[in-house]
Amino acid sequence: MPPSEDCCKTIKALDAHASCICDYVGSPDARNKLDLDKVFFVTKQCGVTVPKGCGSKQD
Repeated sequence: MPPSEDCCKTIKALDAHASCICDYVGSPDARNKLDLDKVFFVTKQCGVTVPKGCGSKQD
């Protein structure tokens, strides 16, 4: 099921290129709380580009 228009508006309002978002997506907290496959599915469906390496596992 594709994300709603309101969902995409919210996603587009975020700056995915901001380091704090990428840092959070790669954090253990996010990996435990979020389904990252769904996160990246929604961003793709909404036409939002996620920077390469964003959400990579951190040591």
